Amino acid sequence: MSKLDNSKGRSATTFASQPEPSKADAKKTEAKKDSHRGASLQKHGLISRLKGWGNAHGQAAFSSLGDLWRHPVSALMTLLVLGVALSLPGAFHLLLKNTGAATTDWQQSAKISIYLKSYVSDNAAEKLSLKLASRPDIFSAEFTSAQQSLESFKQESGLADALAILDHNPLPGLITIQPANTSNLAAAEKLKSDLALLNPVDRIQLDQQWLMRLNSIIEVARRSGLVLGVLLSLAVLLVIGNTIRLLIMNRREEIEIIKLIGASDAFLRRPFLYSGIWYGLGGAIIAWLAVHISLLWLDGPAAALASLYASSFSLQGLNFAETVKLLLTGGGLGLIGAWLAVRRHLKEIQPS
Repeated sequence: MSKLDNSKGRSATTFASQPEPSKADAKKTEAKKDSHRGASLQKHGLISRLKGWGNAHGQAAFSSLGDLWRHPVSALMTLLVLGVALSLPGAFHLLLKNTGAATTDWQQSAKISIYLKSYVSDNAAEKLSLKLASRPDIFSAEFTSAQQSLESFKQESGLADALAILDHNPLPGLITIQPANTSNLAAAEKLKSDLALLNPVDRIQLDQQWLMRLNSIIEVARRSGLVLGVLLSLAVLLVIGNTIRLLIMNRREEIEIIKLIGASDAFLRRPFLYSGIWYGLGGAIIAWLAVHISLLWLDGPAAALASLYASSFSLQGLNFAETVKLLLTGGGLGLIGAWLAVRRHLKEIQPS
């Protein structure tokens, strides 16, 4: 019993010896609790504001889409006009894209033809072609003898009987050069100049001269396409702006009443902005469909034309990145056109 009493006494003495919390410590503890409560309230307030913002935009988006659905004829006519305006730059882009792909294929097959002098023997010409093939700026060099050239010409021209009366072969030996860098016309021109200095060379021809002219034409067409795109983008802005203006005028009395009860400008312009976005996106979708339907219609004749030139070229459509770019362009133009119309015409409507 004495031991138990002693232990109780020591516990009581230890508890009594602990210092009581000071007023400063109590204030610090209370301040920490207040700060935690404030942060929690601030967090919940931010979440509630974000939810309210999302609900407001969702309602505006669906209500504006419902307005388009309730007036299908006028909405469809506007969408078709926007689709035609957006499809023209898209079709022009695909024209340049496919032309560039076709010329790239042709550039890879472009060659330098070296016509040898008549006194050069086949053995000497073969050695020269092997020497040229070892150069780093030449991908391949193939020798065709004068006799092989004559036989090939007989088969392709159908003039075998007329050529049989000749007492000698008029065709020279030929070395066909495939440059290592076919995309650089300047490098091909330099290679041609170097090969022209060789002693057995009678005449040399670069098959890329016409490609230089074609590339210049493509550059002119590319810049013309940019101008066309800018002009048609302005047309899209005008069409969407006028459409939103008519929507505002049709709801003038409703807007006046809503302003009387204290609605903000942001609340009023939100559904009209979403209407512009829907018009822009719808026009972009119609433009995408029109471009790809046109490609399907042209694919057969293009494949037949490519086969005549022994080419594997096929028409290319809009890839995923280009499709996203088209949709973003349409939606962005719709938003800008709607914003310009709303900013101007909503200010003119004031409750009387």
